[in-house]
Amino acid sequence: MNLDNVTYGSSSVILLIFLAVAIATDLHRHRIPNVLVAMMLGCGIVLHSSFLGGAGVLSALTGVAAGFLILVPFYSLGGLGAGDVKLLVGVGSFLGPWGVAVAGVSTLALGGLLGLVVILWQRVGTVLAARYLSIPPSAHVETNVVKIPYSLAIAAGTLVALY
Repeated sequence: MNLDNVTYGSSSVILLIFLAVAIATDLHRHRIPNVLVAMMLGCGIVLHSSFLGGAGVLSALTGVAAGFLILVPFYSLGGLGAGDVKLLVGVGSFLGPWGVAVAGVSTLALGGLLGLVVILWQRVGTVLAARYLSIPPSAHVETNVVKIPYSLAIAAGTLVALY
């Protein structure tokens, strides 16, 4: 029996609860609380250590490092917030290095798709408003950058890694 499967199965419900709270706060406040990520880290490390002992702690910590390394380049370029990086770090404490690698790659792919949907939605909304509401297209052009709640992509990528 693969012990990593035991830790994934037993802790996935807890991880999904953490992700649901992260999504709710990200949608509402455009922030992911540090205390939530700290609790994720603690739970992930404790669960791994309870199932796998010292090897579990090592797995959780290398998952944390891998999660950080996956998203920190996008943060340093200004494409993501620090909370998004920290959230994937928390996911890494649950999934370990290989699981967070799958979650991270899936997150990046799904995040790109989410960004494309938001851009298309804005364009279509502008055209429809101009056509049917007699609002000139120039009135809908926003100079602000749209904030996409990236926790949605992280949660979806994590689901891909879990299942």
